[in-house]
Amino acid sequence: MKKILFILLLIPILSIGHTNSDSLWGVWQDESIVDSARFEAISTLARSSIYSYPDSTFHYAQLQFEYATELGNEKELAAALHLQGLARTVQNKCSEAIEYYTRSITISNKLGNKPQEAKSLSNIGILYTMLGNYEKAIEYIERGLTLNRETNNQYEIAKSLINIGIVYTEKGELDSALNVFREAHNLFKEDGNENGKATTLANIGGIYIEKEEYQLALGYFKECMLVLGNNNHKQNNYVRAGVLKDIGEVHYKLGNIDLSIVYLDSSLTIAKEINQLAIMSTAADYLHLCYKVQGEHKKALAMLELFVTSNDSLEKNENENEVIRKEYEYEYEKKKQLDLKQQKIDKLKQQRQFYIFFSGGILLFILFFLFYRIRLLNLKREQNELLHKIELLKQKSLVKNIVDNLEEPKQLLDKTKIEDAIDAKLNETDWKILNTLLNNPMIDNKSLAEQVHLSYQGTSSSLRKMYKLFELKSSNNNKLNLVVKATDISSK
Repeated sequence: MKKILFILLLIPILSIGHTNSDSLWGVWQDESIVDSARFEAISTLARSSIYSYPDSTFHYAQLQFEYATELGNEKELAAALHLQGLARTVQNKCSEAIEYYTRSITISNKLGNKPQEAKSLSNIGILYTMLGNYEKAIEYIERGLTLNRETNNQYEIAKSLINIGIVYTEKGELDSALNVFREAHNLFKEDGNENGKATTLANIGGIYIEKEEYQLALGYFKECMLVLGNNNHKQNNYVRAGVLKDIGEVHYKLGNIDLSIVYLDSSLTIAKEINQLAIMSTAADYLHLCYKVQGEHKKALAMLELFVTSNDSLEKNENENEVIRKEYEYEYEKKKQLDLKQQKIDKLKQQRQFYIFFSGGILLFILFFLFYRIRLLNLKREQNELLHKIELLKQKSLVKNIVDNLEEPKQLLDKTKIEDAIDAKLNETDWKILNTLLNNPMIDNKSLAEQVHLSYQGTSSSLRKMYKLFELKSSNNNKLNLVVKATDISSK
């Protein structure tokens, strides 16, 4: 299923100049200024860099957290933890983000700070959506929505509705998604929030792509672009890049290849500027398909390489840079030391910690390598066993056909039996994918999409649906397990 736009950051989008940034940093460092002003300064610095430099956001929030801890200011503690969760969310470090949000929720709940608690709950819901755990996603978003309704915060209610719509979309409940997106759009109109209006219009257009009502989709995308206008804030460029990508996708599906390339190329340019890998990946994928149709093989290959690179970067979750973190801690602690002798002692401690960390790192690397090697061997063994089982089931069917002396041998896959077993209907696309997998169980998703003449996203969506219908546990051999289960059901 295609990726719909999210409102991830439940904070105001700020844009501050270099001079103002220096001024805010000066306020933070001036210990003679009241604490509330210092907290506001460091919080503003953190929020202003969330899209461009999430590591900076995390660092500023850590300073806010440490000072709040020193003063015992729990409200600022919760705010700092939420900002740290926000930074990890932008970096796609889901488990870390959930941990920070959860800590923030505990404190906000204790203080009765419903607006702050609602933001953290909603963001956890978004993360669970990204992880594909829709049940938990709905649970957390609705908890946040309940708190927002209690405080009658129309703006936050609308954003919670958008996130519920995202979950419905991912679950394939498109009409339910349309209803909540329209409700959110009306609330944003009443609130006069242009960014919210643009995002809901983009999401509604995305739904109509899924429903293959392309002219309706183009109408909503056009209205979205008019709302965005020439506003070049980072969040607006994120929506703009996504909408341009969607328009390009629609024109590709309508066969307007030249027009598709124009929109996709514009989307890719903006996505590169704001480093939005998800949009880059999809735009590059469709550009590869467009150039392939035109016979521009060199350009098609370049786009394919960009798609693969972007996709790999999306899937990779970078580990926290411990060395940089320790340098920050060291510098912060060093400023507190007035005695030169104490500074030298602290430096020796830091060096000792570094050697311990370095040695531990080497040990962890060795353990990880061994774990990865064993995992690869187990995966290969499991693949071989599944392939052998598929072959045995094929042979079993062949022998049965011979024994039954059938003039027209039965197909290995029996659609009726399969649909009865899973208590659901398989559409033509699902059936085509299943039979293609039977002939080539080790095929990758991209090649599979080409063979069944479907988009990469559409193929992935169909596979996810069948994994759920066949009640397969998540593993690296899902396609093989799918073929085994379908063949096994058919042979009974």
